[in-house]
Amino acid sequence: MKDISGVFFKQYNQIIKEARADSKLEYCLCCNKKVSSFCNSHSLPKFILSNLSEMGMILNSNHFFEAPFIKEEKGVNNSGTFHRICNECDNNLFKDYENENKLLELPRKKIMAQIDLKNTLKMYDKRLNEISIYRKMLSETDGFWKMELLEKQKVNYLDLNEIKKEFQRALDILNKKSTSSYELIYWNVLDYVAPIGFQGHIALHGDLKGGIINDIYNHSPKYVIENINLCVFPLKEKTVVIMFINKEHKKYKLFIQQFKKLKEEEKLNLISYIIINYSEEFFISPNSKKDILENDDIKVITRNVSDMIALNEEMAKKMKKLKFLELMEYKNFTNLLAKENSLIDGR
Repeated sequence: MKDISGVFFKQYNQIIKEARADSKLEYCLCCNKKVSSFCNSHSLPKFILSNLSEMGMILNSNHFFEAPFIKEEKGVNNSGTFHRICNECDNNLFKDYENENKLLELPRKKIMAQIDLKNTLKMYDKRLNEISIYRKMLSETDGFWKMELLEKQKVNYLDLNEIKKEFQRALDILNKKSTSSYELIYWNVLDYVAPIGFQGHIALHGDLKGGIINDIYNHSPKYVIENINLCVFPLKEKTVVIMFINKEHKKYKLFIQQFKKLKEEEKLNLISYIIINYSEEFFISPNSKKDILENDDIKVITRNVSDMIALNEEMAKKMKKLKFLELMEYKNFTNLLAKENSLIDGR
């Protein structure tokens, strides 16, 4: 009998391969120059991934999610990559923040703009690929599931429109074509190496008291989802943690006030929980302690993938209530940024 997981893995890879081919652009998103090949860009700087790796290999979030058709371990060169910009832009646009010495300094506007741009590019790439995947699925699906797929595709296009605006704003800030700026919520240099690496945009649903930040079930074209930029950069001997928002974003006002009242340990615990509960991709060192790699709590919340689709108003109300309250649970889960969970080998 054939290995079923192996069959699904091949089918999954084939779908992803076809989707990427269908969504491939002919120009660099940053400079608009026509290119024949794109840079193998990393959403999390390659040197950060290398710091976490063992023999060139690193674990991703599927180590906890355990989807049978997605690899949980990959080489650094193939981890967290996208292909949407040219080599020249990749080499020049991010060189400040992709520098360990620069990360040890208080992040300025330029550094935050580079991080924001990279985060937006990753989202841009993901959404283009998903639109292509759903287009293929819709062409091969009938009945009830087609209705749900159509709803998901509708959300994909709404998201893409917002991502395009965020992308252009970050690019304009970096190129000094905009006076827009950022608000730094948190920056800290830990004197140990955390076992987790992350960089990305996250849209929080509710704050620490259950108040609404983003209503992810509001699909009106006029309703804008606001993201925070969150980074955990394990360096050779330290870890840099950064959290900031665009200054134009006002939905996080109460959350920021609540966050700043927390003790330092609580802040790190909350950030750790946000990454595990809200992100679809983070990276874990194979050198992490056994208590981390086999942690059932992390498995549970990693599988709690947010779904923005509600097929009716009653369903949306129930799902909203749960989502707006979930941030309040952070104290009950493992803090991956605590010193006692730093890497065993002390790198």
